[in-house]
Amino acid sequence: MNIVEALWLHVHAPFAAYLTLRSGTYRDTMPIMPPSAAYGLILNLAGIEMRGSLREPITPIRADLPPLKLAFGRVAGSFSGVSVLLQNMHNYPVGDTGKERKAKAHGTKHWIEPTYREIIVNLDMMLGVKAEPELISLVRSGLTGEDDRPRYGFPFAGDNNFLFDRIDCLNEPLPSHWFVSIESNLELEAGAMSLTMEIDRQNPSQTKSLMFSTTKTAMTSIPDSEWLAMFEIRN
Repeated sequence: MNIVEALWLHVHAPFAAYLTLRSGTYRDTMPIMPPSAAYGLILNLAGIEMRGSLREPITPIRADLPPLKLAFGRVAGSFSGVSVLLQNMHNYPVGDTGKERKAKAHGTKHWIEPTYREIIVNLDMMLGVKAEPELISLVRSGLTGEDDRPRYGFPFAGDNNFLFDRIDCLNEPLPSHWFVSIESNLELEAGAMSLTMEIDRQNPSQTKSLMFSTTKTAMTSIPDSEWLAMFEIRN
């Protein structure tokens, strides 16, 4: 792939949630939009379908998706953070748990339990995309509404209850603390986090993640070596 054009997106959502691959009564979130979700967002804006065959029990992800490079960071001074909600979750239990309630539920979900749920408050981030000009053009036209092709679903901030209120194209990025590999030579903040790079819907054990940390200093750019080559991860 001959990558020759870059696009900078300023992405904001009042609330967001990017759940980890974990079940139970505590539903935690990654602290920022992970690369896997950022990749999906870019394709959605470009009007590119990610889904493969719709005849399989679990919808696969296409193997011929376009390659691109990503950079992502938290906008400096944005005061983004994670909060915790307590809510009642309706679900179908495994086995015979709660079977005595089935008759009273008349076919609806018969198991409710209190669950703690993390959400990101004030998601404010920069998303950089390097790709072929055709893909960059599709993203721009998707954001402006010039591309009115039918799309599957709409962009949401990790959960369809949470929507973006702004996605702006910028000529250059705002000063940000960039998320880079913990093996980076840049000066990093203490601590590390695991973020998903590629989701395998059919076999979650094959989902790919990497360990990231944030740059200690807010910067308006990062070296090309720190960008994430999503097509290399996919292959």
